[in-house]
Amino acid sequence: MDLADGYRHCRIITKKMARNFYYAFLFLPRPKREALYAVYAFCHSCDAIADGELSVDQKLTMLNGYLEDLHRIE
Repeated sequence: MDLADGYRHCRIITKKMARNFYYAFLFLPRPKREALYAVYAFCHSCDAIADGELSVDQKLTMLNGYLEDLHRIE
């Protein structure tokens, strides 16, 4: 997946899961809009893990993996 595909994927998630944010973000310049779609998709993914059916240990493992990924891209 290239960067444009990633932004498209994040836009779809935002539109499906948070229509109010999706439409509010449309008023922003494209770079800011795409960045906020990505932030929303990331937060939604973390929330889905936290609210999911996995054990607490499994949830922590997955969320720690996200944290490690974030540290690698700083």
